[in-house]
Amino acid sequence: MMQTKSEKIGFIKDESLSPFSVAISLKSDAVNNGDMSYNNDENDKNRNLLFKELGIQNKNHIRNRQIHSDKIVRPDYNNIIEADGLISADIRDSLMLFTADCYNIFFTTDSGREFGAVHAGWKGIAGGIIGKMKELLTGKTKILIAQGICGEHFTVKDDVAFEFERNFSSVYVKRERNITVDLRSIINDELRNSGELFNLNLCNVCNKDKLFSFRENDEKQRNLSIIWRDDE
Repeated sequence: MMQTKSEKIGFIKDESLSPFSVAISLKSDAVNNGDMSYNNDENDKNRNLLFKELGIQNKNHIRNRQIHSDKIVRPDYNNIIEADGLISADIRDSLMLFTADCYNIFFTTDSGREFGAVHAGWKGIAGGIIGKMKELLTGKTKILIAQGICGEHFTVKDDVAFEFERNFSSVYVKRERNITVDLRSIINDELRNSGELFNLNLCNVCNKDKLFSFRENDEKQRNLSIIWRDDE
């Protein structure tokens, strides 16, 4: 994993899924503290600067309107689809996720012929998006579990804890001073036999100086995570 910071923009770049690359934007001195979301028109500057730094300004930058669902779709070049995952076989595409505590999962499958990106918050995980992702995996597969809130900081109420105990196992839930759920362990265990697994082990709260966190009052600001392959 390589961390880079230009004059105005910061990002992490990871090559675990080579020949595909994954990058994650960081907080910076750019507009709105480096916010990459579509909540402010000024953020176009941040995204364009990041694309330029990564050398992917000419890609098709594809995103969904993320709704915490189990839906994974192929790119629609004319519409933004309500869904939480993307899969493509076209290296002219780059696939984007926007998060501030939810997990970012990237994969290549069918020996690199297809690649994908999945936004996995607690609602999506409880709703089965990891299972839907597994249905798309075939042949040689590599999976990168990027940033997302750690088990120590993901505190929940009893109703959410019970949902995870019922759908997965009580081993992921700790009932001490607070009730916490270890989402990263759930994701890893669900994907254990699906391919070669890589983890960045980045928590938004533990790294709130670099990553936006909804639980640390970054309600509208988002980091951008993106997967692409350089043109051949």
